[in-house]
Amino acid sequence: MLADALWLARNHAEMAAAISWTASDLFGIRPHFGPGEGTVADRLDGARRLAFTSGVAHWQGDDGEGWLWRRTLEPMPLIWEAPL
Repeated sequence: MLADALWLARNHAEMAAAISWTASDLFGIRPHFGPGEGTVADRLDGARRLAFTSGVAHWQGDDGEGWLWRRTLEPMPLIWEAPL
């Protein structure tokens, strides 16, 4: 997840922020849930093909693809602020 978060920050965070995605939308996690239950960085699972609209993130990787709709998100702690 950390490698995915760094890749996301370097390659897409500025553009995503420009279309109103928040840090929580991109880097939020649910500390008491399993991997893949948070937001974009937590769900990429190594995927490196990613596109955003103002409402949807869509990614594709070797093991499949995923979608995340912003309207379904709730604020979550950020990866670097979440309790262990």
